[in-house]
Amino acid sequence: MDTEVKAVGNTPEIGENGNWFIDGEDTGYLAVARDGVTPTVGENGNWWLGDLDTGVPAKGQDGEKGEDGKDGTVAAGIDGAQINEEGDLILTLADGTTINAGRVRDDQDNSEPENTESTPPAIGASTVVAICLAGASLLGIGITLTILLIRKRGR
Repeated sequence: MDTEVKAVGNTPEIGENGNWFIDGEDTGYLAVARDGVTPTVGENGNWWLGDLDTGVPAKGQDGEKGEDGKDGTVAAGIDGAQINEEGDLILTLADGTTINAGRVRDDQDNSEPENTESTPPAIGASTVVAICLAGASLLGIGITLTILLIRKRGR
């Protein structure tokens, strides 16, 4: 199909020898790939190219056996979360220890002018953080219990 669009510049062509020609000059590069040989793994475990054994093993040697790892401990879940008067998030773990996770409350007054319409109060960032931590804690406890039940049934 002729698009009637004429090429601008040098137009490559395939010569009788199968090479690319540009402006009648042989580039020395083949335009059509020749059939190649697909590598295979021989019965001796080496890579073969057709009938040629390359002498290169297709599989590496096994390494030395490592030492057994130590049994881990089950992590303590979060039992509670609160924000103290300084605006720090205090986490209470299931084992009774507490962690001060740092400041989560902004003490700057970013409040908007009072609205006389009845609108629900906005949820503060600290409340969102506490809800996310509680959800993550419940998920962690659920996963831990599931693992413990699976291990117990396997005995």
